[in-house]
Amino acid sequence: MSLAYPSILSKTAQSAEQQANVSAYLAPCNLAVLRDKPFLAVPYPDPARLAIFLSDPDARLGLPQEIRPLKINPQDRFARTVLKGRWRPYVQSAKFWLFLWAPAIMGGGLALLFSAALLVGFNRRSIATAPDA
Repeated sequence: MSLAYPSILSKTAQSAEQQANVSAYLAPCNLAVLRDKPFLAVPYPDPARLAIFLSDPDARLGLPQEIRPLKINPQDRFARTVLKGRWRPYVQSAKFWLFLWAPAIMGGGLALLFSAALLVGFNRRSIATAPDA
């Protein structure tokens, strides 16, 4: 376990660096920002191909909100989906309530698990101790 924690920290730092490099590219769309970076400092092996991908307006719609350019209209993202974003408020509300009540849901699930295990254990004991006919 002690070996895994430093690797998580290094991956977190690497991801933050990659995100910063992509954000720096997206501001002016300057390929020089992505070139001459160390290995894994850019989230794609070839910076030129990454620049081609990031310059595609359709691909920009799918970028995370943290690095998505500000000039992209959020409604354009939903225009390409089947439901056109109609269910988004309901899904956002469901996510909120699920995360809010997650500890209670997990506690209820564990209680059901233990009660089922107890019932199975009692049934096995009663079968094992039942007198033979």
